[in-house]
Formats: sequence, C-alpha cells, structure tokens
Amino acid sequence: MLGSDPEEVPEELLTSIRRSEKEFGAEAVGEVAATSGPSRVLPVLDIFRDHLKRPENLISVPDLNSLREGLTKLRFTDAPWQRAEQLASLAREKWSISEGPVPNDRLFELLDSDRVLEASDIPFAAGVRAPDQPDQFAVSCRARYWVGRRFELVRLIADQITAAPEDRLLPATSAKTGRQKFQRAFASEFLCPYRELKAELGNKFPSDDDIEDMAEKYAVSSLLVRTSLVNKGDLPRDALVA
Repeated sequence: MLGSDPEEVPEELLTSIRRSEKEFGAEAVGEVAATSGPSRVLPVLDIFRDHLKRPENLISVPDLNSLREGLTKLRFTDAPWQRAEQLASLAREKWSISEGPVPNDRLFELLDSDRVLEASDIPFAAGVRAPDQPDQFAVSCRARYWVGRRFELVRLIADQITAAPEDRLLPATSAKTGRQKFQRAFASEFLCPYRELKAELGNKFPSDDDIEDMAEKYAVSSLLVRTSLVNKGDLPRDALVA
C-alpha cells in the first residue's frame, strides 16, 4: 500500500504504522498509506489524530443497519462499482428519493445538520467515528467548490455504511484502491443516477454543452458526468482527457 518493496521500508516506520492501526483501524491506515506514501503517511495520520480525540458535529446515516444488511445481500461476484451502484439505489429508495437531483437541503435534512458541507483544511476528506458511538461520525470535506464537497460527503456516507467496524477514520482519498472506487461509484450513482442521465441524453452522442447542462441540473461536476458516460461506454476513454 505504501508503494515500496518490503525491504525498502525502514523498520521503525513499519512499527509506527502498526501502532497507528490500533488507533485508526488497519484498513483505514492502509488507505492513508496508499495515497500518502512512505514520507507522508505518519504526518498525515498525525493531522487526523486530534480529530479522533474530539470528533465534533456528529451525524448519523439514516437506516444504517438496514443498508448494511442490504449490502450483505448484494452479489459479491459483481464488481465493486456494481455493488456500489446497487447500494446507492437502495439508499435512494430507503430515503424516499425516487428520481431527480438531491438538493443540499435534502442532504441536510437526511443528516440532520446544515454544516456537513463546510470546508476544512485537511489533506483529504474524511469521516471520524465517535469512540463510544461508532454509528455516529463527523465529516470533514476539503474540496474548493461546493459541488466537490457534495461528492466527498456522499463518499463518506458510503464509507460509513461499508467500512470495517474497527476503522475509526474513514478516508476519502485519491487512491485507486477498491474501497475508494466503491465510494466514488456510490456517490456518482446517488447524486446523478446513470439511468436518469441516459434518459435525459437519449441515444445521441453527448456534446460538451449536454454534459455541462446535466452537471448543473444534478449539482455535480462535469467530470462526474463525463466519467459516468465513459464508464458506461457512451463516451470514449480519451474523453476524460478533454
């Protein structure tokens, strides 16, 4: 996860990382390692250490146990992104979001907080579970623009549903791990369902203006719309370079 051969990593670094696993959770530390590398993993964990001691503005995911049960019923032979999309559809169903965009007010209502989209000066978006009530967690977003923070927030909701019970830290990083891909697929499908996107665009080849229009309607980035269309084969892979 650090991106190094085992013999290249100093023993004292490995010892410190193993010690951190007891605080943050082994899987969470692995995710931080994957995005930080050997030189930054410990400093990054230090930044979040204070958050673990004093999580503030705790929120709860509605129907959390029901969604976790639904997750266990999904076919594990499916790819992670497929399970993520199915879980996102289940969440919209549980939360009575039938069709269309999910406005900020609806997110605030679901989480019983209007502070969840505030920006923080942290290395990456993350959630912190309360030590005595792990079903409650605090979220910290970092994206510059509010549409990016919406995406981060829903990624963290996905991680709260799916992360190992031992994980106190819920990282939403840029790493290309299965966990991060699951988060991103969940957030994309929850905020901008592909079925609706396809119904809006029809069978025509989507133009840049079409993509911008869909991004504005669903309050997501144009990159999210473009990535969804690329992943479903409606746009060529090189469209992401544009």
